Amino acid sequence: MLKTDFLSTATVMCLISATPVFADVQTTEVLEEYFDLFKSTPVTIDVGAKDDGSRFTQWNDIVLKYEGNNAVVNIPWIKVSRKLLGGMEMTFAEEVNGALQGFSEREGEPVKFVVLSKGAVVDIDGDAGGRSYASTFDEMVFKTVGSDEIVIDAKVTDGASTQTIKKGKVDIAFGDFNIANMVMNYAFEIGDQSMTSNSSFDAMSGTFEVPLYKDFDPEKPMSFFDTEQNMAIDYKIGSGVSQTTISDINGPVEVVTKYGEGFGKLALLDTVVKLSGTTKDVSYNVSASAMGLPPIQLHMDEAIAKLVVPLDNIEAVSYTHLRAHETKAN
Repeated sequence: MLKTDFLSTATVMCLISATPVFADVQTTEVLEEYFDLFKSTPVTIDVGAKDDGSRFTQWNDIVLKYEGNNAVVNIPWIKVSRKLLGGMEMTFAEEVNGALQGFSEREGEPVKFVVLSKGAVVDIDGDAGGRSYASTFDEMVFKTVGSDEIVIDAKVTDGASTQTIKKGKVDIAFGDFNIANMVMNYAFEIGDQSMTSNSSFDAMSGTFEVPLYKDFDPEKPMSFFDTEQNMAIDYKIGSGVSQTTISDINGPVEVVTKYGEGFGKLALLDTVVKLSGTTKDVSYNVSASAMGLPPIQLHMDEAIAKLVVPLDNIEAVSYTHLRAHETKAN
């Protein structure tokens, strides 16, 4: 069963650390709602201390532990405050640390990571049962620390999103997002094989409407999934480039991919999964000279892909489609 003892822990800390008459009931309610979202995931939450003021509520030394302790996240503080001109806002520590188990060849040695943020603010409006969140940030960085086997360095700049949570039998989250640029660099090394990848994406945006499931059973991870609950994620991208190098005893293989404007959709509608996407000006450049292969260059003015899978009868139809216009290869 999912542990949800963080509410009782937070209540005790509130009684110890603050005088109730000075506490802001609404900011406390908003912060508890935020952490209540973790009830639908295999996560336990411990709160070290809780501060209540006349216009804010702040939780300190928060530890999120995922089922089996495969991941731990340490958040120094999260704060919900009343704004001078009305409404509320959520802020949090600019540096968050954590660790992931199971990614290292050396048993018991976790991969540590840090999340750094600049200018991150979440404006909060509405009442319980229909709360809306508008997030903005200047920069968000995720990177691993102290690991030679797995190196990840990702950065997202100039991001914004809106999200509204509608309460019901199954809570629904819907909204939109956009970011100016995303850079994703990573490297893996396993034995005598290694892979590095450097990617950059510009002008990403989209909309979403997804159910928030409850009563998660870690022993049956798909038991909470209801195929009759619709969901949809639409996205657009301005352009992108990716360079991947794979090396082993036979030598390196390098693949450079470039593409222009693209858009797509991931949806679950009436028990049918639908994935579709269109990308323009796609080019591939493959180099494997150490293996005695000539360079390969491929260009497509437009690539279209579709996948349709009915979940109630998966053997009946499983359909894929790929179409390319004005393909050129060397």
